[in-house]
Amino acid sequence: MIAPELVPGTPVIACAKGIERGTHLFMTEVIAQSSAAALPAILSGPSFAADVARGLPAAVTLAARDETIAAALAHALGSAVLRPYHSSDVRGVEIGGAAKNVLAIAAGIVAGRGLGASAAAALVTRGFAELFRFGRAFGARPETLTGLSGLGDLILTCSSAQSRNYSFGIALGKGDPARRRRQAGGRHLHRAGAARDGEREGHRDAGRRRGGRHPGRPRQRRRGDRSLDDAPVPRGGMKTARHRGLRSAVHRLRKATTSMFVRRWIAVSQARQ
Repeated sequence: MIAPELVPGTPVIACAKGIERGTHLFMTEVIAQSSAAALPAILSGPSFAADVARGLPAAVTLAARDETIAAALAHALGSAVLRPYHSSDVRGVEIGGAAKNVLAIAAGIVAGRGLGASAAAALVTRGFAELFRFGRAFGARPETLTGLSGLGDLILTCSSAQSRNYSFGIALGKGDPARRRRQAGGRHLHRAGAARDGEREGHRDAGRRRGGRHPGRPRQRRRGDRSLDDAPVPRGGMKTARHRGLRSAVHRLRKATTSMFVRRWIAVSQARQ
């Protein structure tokens, strides 16, 4: 709606975190596609809107391709309680903000199933290792991924019920259908829809690999298959129904994220050629 009114060179800051379904575009790419006059920027980091609105202290990252513009925007938006750090690593900031949402759902599942703080710490740590590898594959800088918009945002969204994705994961872990509907109804969950799409796509691929047998059922994981950190599943571990359910849920989330990023990576590679 505002695109026709923009003066060329006007900075437009995306405050949304995620990847557009269907096009697989990052938020700054959506802005650039919507208006050639805009200078896209991205604001991300460990901050809940309610905390910022109440004047509670927070620090975030503001990124734009031109670091001079990023610094000017950060200075303009900063206050005594909100500290924006500027960066020119737009892709790193966007990947951190998008990928951590999947991990937040998985962390919520751990909490909902009562698997304990040790399991939560393991999942978040190894999940961050995957996020880091994804980011590096897209050219993100290590300092961005370990900074506010990467590790910082991950810590926040995987540990607080204020996070919609974490709360959704808790509802999944508890098997509470009414709560799941309340979490999903009227409130956008950044990766839940894509997780379902990725799961269906994974099932179809698995069916084709088996020559068309049981297209609706994923391949069963066997002892010796790789876990989140590419280490073997311990002998005798993960035997209870509770743990099997968690492993299955996390596996589906990983498959959805991997599918999303692989498709995005292929599209970028083809565009560069």
